[in-house]
Amino acid sequence: MNAKWIHPADLICMVMQRIYDRGLTTLTGGNLSVMDDEGVMWVSPTNVDKGSLTRDDIVRVYPDGHFEGKHRPSSEYRIHHRILKEHPNFRAVLHAHPPALVTMSVLHEVPDTKLTVAAYEAAGEVGLAEYGMPGTLKLVECVGDVFNCGYSAAVLKNHATFLASQVDLFDAFRRFEQFNSTAELQLNAGTLGCLKSLTKPQIDAYEASVKKYAEAEFSVRSEAELALRRDLTVIARRAYAKGLFTGMFGSVSARTDGNNFIINPRCRDNACLSECDFVRVEDGKCERGKTPDDTAEVHQAIYRNNPDVNSVIVAAPVCAASFAVCDRAFDVTIIPESYGVLRNSVRIPFEALVKDKESIGRTMSLEHPLGIIDHLGIVLAGPSPLYAFDKLEVAEFTAVSIHQAIRSGKEIKSMTKEQLEEADSQ
Repeated sequence: MNAKWIHPADLICMVMQRIYDRGLTTLTGGNLSVMDDEGVMWVSPTNVDKGSLTRDDIVRVYPDGHFEGKHRPSSEYRIHHRILKEHPNFRAVLHAHPPALVTMSVLHEVPDTKLTVAAYEAAGEVGLAEYGMPGTLKLVECVGDVFNCGYSAAVLKNHATFLASQVDLFDAFRRFEQFNSTAELQLNAGTLGCLKSLTKPQIDAYEASVKKYAEAEFSVRSEAELALRRDLTVIARRAYAKGLFTGMFGSVSARTDGNNFIINPRCRDNACLSECDFVRVEDGKCERGKTPDDTAEVHQAIYRNNPDVNSVIVAAPVCAASFAVCDRAFDVTIIPESYGVLRNSVRIPFEALVKDKESIGRTMSLEHPLGIIDHLGIVLAGPSPLYAFDKLEVAEFTAVSIHQAIRSGKEIKSMTKEQLEEADSQ
């Protein structure tokens, strides 16, 4: 969706509904704002059900500070107004109270955005704001001071998070969702062992390594290609609905013929993808006017080295991906289903992602369908999009069980050698 053609009041209602539905705020918690081209700030109201906002509920705040609407603006509207007024490069501001970010706030810490490349893309460096009572001028000053230091996101001590976007409110939501996912991943990974972070040069090297595909005109659309586009659309949306993708991160592809494939696009919302959004990659070139996901070369390498793999998924669900930011191995031998579907997991170093993506293709196979890519997430290889998605679900379910077992404080009892041999014989 293109936010510039959507009325600011409708935009706030749409994004707030999504925040509420994703469990990122409570009925009356959180607030959003948008600055329009005439210098009027539109902001969500105070003490109104965030799950059923209408355009008539949204409040206008004019440049001189007076407001219009049937409700009072959010008690935090002065923070929104200060950020947008003092930093005209920002177009939208989001504030909400998801549990993971609240957890970070009560620890007086900010999530480590250098744990994954997606986390840093979403939020960059993050500031920590001193405590101020909600609705007070002190809190306005505390948050404003952080944004004046050049940050676009702030964790408020004993409160939650503010995040601003230079693009629009949709962008703010996708970045906020990814930022919260980072907090969840960090808290999960903390139960596994010592966390590992990237350096800024490593992040820069990764960004520089992302292939820029030349474009080509592909006029013929076969029935098989159209069917694959339909299947991939369903799977991308399903992965998002189940929390396996975020709007910002997660890619799924399918082989068309030879080493050619279709993959979701870069910088598009996984929750809203349609068949026409997917990008055809053929003979090293991509469909004109589109940009494939940054992980396209990883998909390509797996297809090139494994003629029996017909679908690849890269994702970072918060439990499975936590193994990608620590040294603990992902044990898939806890139950016959996880062992039967995943067989085993392979560790892929971050350096391979930057310098030798072809080695990832040589590491993965249908016999080794689960890869843990350091500081990226997990990669799954399957004989079809549906079975690749099944592996993704099983991987996250398995990781959830491991995390819960660890939290119990008791010993995890994986399948024995005899039990694994029995499973192999079936």
